[in-house]
Amino acid sequence: MGGRDIFSNDEFAALKEEFFAAPFGDQSPNLQRLLLRLRNLPAEGKHVLVETVPYRRWRLARLGARGRPVELLNQEFDDRADAERHVFLLRCAAIGLAVPSS
Repeated sequence: MGGRDIFSNDEFAALKEEFFAAPFGDQSPNLQRLLLRLRNLPAEGKHVLVETVPYRRWRLARLGARGRPVELLNQEFDDRADAERHVFLLRCAAIGLAVPSS
């Protein structure tokens, strides 16, 4: 089941805007539903963040198969909110959700 069967392009655009405005704040029921869906993706291949300097730097990573190490990727972030937004977009793309380009 992909994301398009749950949210239209307009609905997803509004949810993306809501998440980008406050990635750590209270979320609407629809955004909570989307985030739950993204958190429940299969672990293998899921993008995650690894904190490399406590409270100051995060690195993009991808989970491997059970018992396998996390694959560290080349992208690093100095702002956790920016890092969370990036992971949000990657996970949305994994279920077929993306705001179409105009």
